[in-house]
Amino acid sequence: MVAKGAFSHYICHFRSPANPWDLSAASLILENAGGCLTDLEGRPIDPMSHQGYIVASADERCKEEFLRHFPRDLE
Repeated sequence: MVAKGAFSHYICHFRSPANPWDLSAASLILENAGGCLTDLEGRPIDPMSHQGYIVASADERCKEEFLRHFPRDLE
């Protein structure tokens, strides 16, 4: 939904490491649509084994604005 422009953000939490099929395809689709997939600090994630929060954002500007207002002490 973020990649097609219906949402500007999506946030999710993985309690255990993500499996490759959880994030790999979505990550590629989102990035090719101009979006980004990061952790709460704004760092790119490894879609093959990420654990913790992910933030999918429609673009870099949306990501920066969202992360500026989102608490980072959740993890």
